[in-house]
Amino acid sequence: MFAEERQRLILSLLQREGRVRARELAKSIGVSIDSIRRDLAVLEEAGRLRRTHGGAVPLALPQPLLDGLDRHEPVRERAPAAPFAYAATAREGTAGLAKTNPFALAADGDFKELAAAASACIERGDRLFIGGHPVHLTLAGLLVERAAQATDGDRMFEVVTHAPAAALMLASSPAIRVWLCGGCLSAGGVVLDASATDFVRARRVDLCLWAGDGFSSTYGASMERPEEADLWRVALQSARTRIALCDRRIVGHEAFAKVADASEFDAVLLDPAVPPDQRRQLESAGLPLVAPDGFGPPL
Repeated sequence: MFAEERQRLILSLLQREGRVRARELAKSIGVSIDSIRRDLAVLEEAGRLRRTHGGAVPLALPQPLLDGLDRHEPVRERAPAAPFAYAATAREGTAGLAKTNPFALAADGDFKELAAAASACIERGDRLFIGGHPVHLTLAGLLVERAAQATDGDRMFEVVTHAPAAALMLASSPAIRVWLCGGCLSAGGVVLDASATDFVRARRVDLCLWAGDGFSSTYGASMERPEEADLWRVALQSARTRIALCDRRIVGHEAFAKVADASEFDAVLLDPAVPPDQRRQLESAGLPLVAPDGFGPPL
């Protein structure tokens, strides 16, 4: 199998599973783990994924910002992306989002329902912090839809984010004020450095809506990258209300860097696809869960 074929297979698995592991890929494809690591490095350099300890996770950027991987074109020779193509689709709401970001509206609908639950927790006039996770991008589309109901001059929401993709989408609405953290843009498509963390520390928000790489009753919320965990830790401390947005891919998983104990969240929103046994485990820990059939303001 040629390198380009392996890379397309890796991207397909990543979109379907939400995470890939280098050793499992090497075994299933029948190549050395060094070959898989080189493939992951090429794909990360191309802006197609984010490498983690032992594997990779999806890069939470809209597709036009990443540019498609052409079926007949090697990764290193793809055409340049159109950076602002995504902003125009924001006015179409989630319909535009579905066309441009396959991770944001998965086939099983988990991101869409989870984002709808998060939207129900946000009131007019709220200040909030979100990131660049696919559920955040889906939520941004819903907020743009809600902001379309604002009359001239009204401000519906104020959003602080370290994700340019989310900022571009939200900024398409004049009724949403957007604060984008300044600093160095990481390979993962979000701003991560000391200046971004200081920016977040100096802001007070009503809601911090965390979504990341792992969530369990024992280890709490976690991220694969320590620097991103540091920023989210500060964001949670700066918020009056802390909400965890947990899709099926992260529940029960413990990523490398801890963000916060599970008990530090005022509400834990679960998507409908979280297995019942994992849901019961979270319930037995006494966490403030909002079940799939009870989406709405939990507070």
